[in-house]
Formats: sequence, structure tokens, C-alpha cells
Amino acid sequence: MIKCSLGCRAECEQFYFQGEDVMIRKILTSCFFLTSMVLATDSISTDKNIEWQTYLTDGAVITFIPVNKTLWYATSSTVGKITLKTQKKSEIKDLGGIPPIGVNDMDVDSKNVVWFATQNGVAYGSTSFNSFPSGDKIPEGEVNTILVTAEDEVWIGTNNGAARYINGNWSIVTEEEGLIGNKVVDIIQDSKKVLWFATNKGISTLKDGQWSSHTKSSGNGLSFNKINALAFDDKRMKIWASAGAADACMYDGEKWKCFMDVQSNTTCIMVDTQSRVWFGAPDGLVKYNGFEWVYDQSALNVPAQLAHCLLRDSDGDLWFATNSGVVHVKNPYPF
Repeated sequence: MIKCSLGCRAECEQFYFQGEDVMIRKILTSCFFLTSMVLATDSISTDKNIEWQTYLTDGAVITFIPVNKTLWYATSSTVGKITLKTQKKSEIKDLGGIPPIGVNDMDVDSKNVVWFATQNGVAYGSTSFNSFPSGDKIPEGEVNTILVTAEDEVWIGTNNGAARYINGNWSIVTEEEGLIGNKVVDIIQDSKKVLWFATNKGISTLKDGQWSSHTKSSGNGLSFNKINALAFDDKRMKIWASAGAADACMYDGEKWKCFMDVQSNTTCIMVDTQSRVWFGAPDGLVKYNGFEWVYDQSALNVPAQLAHCLLRDSDGDLWFATNSGVVHVKNPYPF
């Protein structure tokens, strides 16, 4: 399963760059969105040979994860699940002693156990739940992100460092152990099993037990140290990052190339099967098609004006968390 923050391509000549004394910025145009798109029922719809289905919820969906035939989701005040075939909904009243509110992220392990990153700690389960409250074997404070790796290790990012869960034990990692910054907001794993950590002071990587970092002062092109989201393009082997207030940066293995002022408030990045990058935010959704950034809602061809969370699943289907539910776009999609 590929979680929310998977990245996209950057094979393009129209990038921005900054030298020692100069920064070139492009004036972005076509920043118009449709003012409304109402999805009245949970139904299958088609348009321009694109098939999608929307699963309505009682509030804005912050995060979600499809597991087999069930869609798990979280709003600011609820955790629930929807049976995809029947669209039967049910709410989770308790997450092993942690209230089902303030869930920031989800992932799933090889046994189909769902893991939750919440403002009060970590919870996990499927029919019954267990938890690790904040400060109990994990760092104090809110858990911002969670990742289940290819090896079935669980990593979390908090405002006070990261932590790894393996063989029933947690180990905490902070700046003292090698993180570039203690506020960790996103964690991804690339195809070489390198872990990437988005922090408030730059990007940390963990490869074969060794830590390294990418910062603005590293001199390889990263425009800002504050990183909001990360993504991996598994087709072209690129790393994408949302940096600073609104920049989109791509790492090709040697240097970063940054597009300036792409989208503010970015919370998630996704790659589709055609290696196009999607940046989602609570107030917008944009796509890079390999040549330009697409802002026109009608040109995106998906029934979503914004995205709190994005995901491409193992079938190549695309999922968008919106203010009214989760939109599921079937693969293939010709846009």
C-alpha cells in the first residue's frame, strides 16, 4: 500500500532555480477554481472516460486509508470506516484508551492492522485497539505522521522527535541521534529503503543506519529548511518536497530544483501512474503535468477542489480527501 505522500516526476526544463545572488520566479497564472462542486450522493459517476466514486462523511476528511474492501477515515472529531461495496458506515468510539479525535495520519501493516497517528499518541488495531499514549515509550506531544515500512517497521514523527517500533519496542530519535530537526511532519521510504524525514530544519535521511541531511545551507538548491510534505517518484526515482510557504522542490539524486510559489499550505503530495505530481492543501489542489502547473479546476478533471490527504493505491487508483468525504478515481485516467 502506498500512503498519502507519494511524489511525482520532474523531468522538465521549466524549473526554477536560485543561484548565490539571484532567484528567478515565474508568475503563475490560470489560478482559477470552480466555486463549487456538490456531490449529493455516494454514487459512481463518469466524465470524459474517467470513473470516480465519492464516499460521503459528516465532515472534512483529514486522513484515510483503504484496507481491502474497507475505507478507514478520520475527521477532526471522528474515526470511522465505510464498507466500499455496501457503503455501510460505522464509527470507532475508542482507540485503545485514546479518544478518536485529532487523528493526523494513518497507515496499514502487512497484517491489515491500521495504525493511527493522533494528537494524543499512537493507536493500532482493526476490530479491537491498543495504544501508546504520548510520553509512554514515545515522545511527548502530538504525533504528526506515521509510516509502516516495507519491512513492517513503524515510524512516527512528532513535535519532539521521531520513533521506531520494531519487535515490540520503541526507540526514540532526536537531533542528538542524527535528526536535523525534532519537529517531524512527514516520513516516506523510497525503493532503496532509504527513509526521508521532513522537519522544520530541513530533510533527514536514514540509510543503512547512517544519518545525513539536506538543508538550504547545504548548497544543493533546496529553497527553504521548513519542509511540509515529502513524496517519492518510484518511476523516475525522484524525491519531491513542499518547502517553505509555497515552494515545490525536486531532488534528482544530486541537487534540488525548486519551483517557487506553487501552492501555499500544502499538506500532501501524490504521484499518479503517469508520473504527474499532485500537491494538496486544505484550500487547493494543483497538478504538475511535466510541463506546467495546472490550476484550472476544469483541467484537473477530478471532482475535488482541494485535498487534505492524497493517496495512490497498489492498483494505481487515486484517492482525494475533501471537505465532504473521500473521492476515489479509478485507474486508468486519461488526464
